Amino acid sequence: MAFSSSLPPLRLLETSQISPSQGSIPQTSLPLTFFDVLWLAAGPVERLFFYPFPHPTSHFIHSFLPTLKSSLSNTLQTFFPLAGTLRPIPGNDFKFELCYSDGDSISLTVAECVDGGFDILSGSDAREISNLRPFLPQLQKLDDSSSLLAIQVTVFPGDGVVIGTAVHHAACDGSSSIRFMHSWASACRTGCSAAEANMPIFDRSLIPDPRGLYTIMADFILSIGHDKLPGLSEPDSVPADLFLASFTLTQSHIKKLKEAVLSKADGNNNKSFHLSTFVVTLAYIWVGFVRVREHFSPGLRKKAHLGFAVDFRARMEPSIPAAYFGNCVSPCLLEAIDVGDLVGRDGLRVASEAIGRAIEGLSVGLKRAHEWPTIFKQIMKEPPMTVAGSPKFRVYDVDFGWGRPEKVEILSIEKSGAISLAESREDPGGIEIGFVLPKHEVEYVENYLANGVKTLSDDR
Repeated sequence: MAFSSSLPPLRLLETSQISPSQGSIPQTSLPLTFFDVLWLAAGPVERLFFYPFPHPTSHFIHSFLPTLKSSLSNTLQTFFPLAGTLRPIPGNDFKFELCYSDGDSISLTVAECVDGGFDILSGSDAREISNLRPFLPQLQKLDDSSSLLAIQVTVFPGDGVVIGTAVHHAACDGSSSIRFMHSWASACRTGCSAAEANMPIFDRSLIPDPRGLYTIMADFILSIGHDKLPGLSEPDSVPADLFLASFTLTQSHIKKLKEAVLSKADGNNNKSFHLSTFVVTLAYIWVGFVRVREHFSPGLRKKAHLGFAVDFRARMEPSIPAAYFGNCVSPCLLEAIDVGDLVGRDGLRVASEAIGRAIEGLSVGLKRAHEWPTIFKQIMKEPPMTVAGSPKFRVYDVDFGWGRPEKVEILSIEKSGAISLAESREDPGGIEIGFVLPKHEVEYVENYLANGVKTLSDDR
């Protein structure tokens, strides 16, 4: 069932600027690496965390908001680049940096939604995306720089609290931004700062660039998005009738999908390939999306494309620590696959094998990184399905002291056209899939996902 209503009315309670303690951090600049500059002209990554909170707004304001603010300040002292700005390096418009100066801060907005609807907005049924946007903050754009993090807290009296975040992707990838959220939540819940083992690492020398990849990536990004720099594009026009929905593949579903793929692969005498939970989940939803496009626009596209980012920290030579703060993800772009092969009887196997072999191809490390712009230009003519988030981020463990989130959503997939992935809140080993589509397409995809796993269960 899709939920549609007028925009939820919000009452602004306060806005404030939160910064690290005065004098705690010296002025610091971190140059963007070739991994960072790829995201220079991208929009912010926007998330909503929905928490149950059966108390009045006054209780939140007096008993919880002060701790939320003080823990945020303490956490920003550890993750200080997020309080700074993205700007061109003075005297060099071709290179960019994250710059923090004493007194830099982030915007924190506190609002109240008194008309209810928390249970519906935090559910898994399709919800009109325009009803969720009011809970998101906006990054600030200045003449030649932009902020990197903004936060909004919205209280539903007697029902819940929504924490909305916007993070500039050029500042860091999902691994780093969610590490920040875990650290902030832990500090709020326990009153303790981040443990030494969880301290972020900012050392840019860990990302060597002997082959001039920064220049290659920057040339490409500047050629396609110069008017959008330093990294905040104007809001793109998107269809009004868009709905956000989610579906959970349980561990049992995933096991059956793997068995189905392996049985087909064995029957075709195929060589073995990398078949993980990520691979089969992505293959299943990719086939569904190709089918929905083919159903509503038959023959419009002959080829299907898929791209996703892969954490490269452990793949670097030498490997770099998981706590490295910044972007360290490599695009993994599949060769075009015939639509007919994906919508056919062997579609799940074809998709799984293509994804698995693409991941295996990452074993060459960065040897083909100089080819990324060429590949990007080729697929921009027919945008691929892409992926945001990861089950490894453990977003449902971000607990501020009010319990685990009821729901976590990545709203920025509305503009990017990506699907989102997270760990299942209820089923260990399961995967939660989020997607944004027009209402009639959402219903088609939901039926495909539900009927597909039901058929597998009936067959075994």
